[in-house]
Amino acid sequence: MTLALFDLDHTLINGDSDHAWGNFLVKKELVNSEEY
Repeated sequence: MTLALFDLDHTLINGDSDHAWGNFLVKKELVNSEEY
């Protein structure tokens, strides 16, 4: 099995993907911003 891993942060995308994902979830009201 071949596995490819990529570090997206500041390489393939400009910014922090973990932070951007959290913002997306809050904006879509899928998580509570105070708890997340």
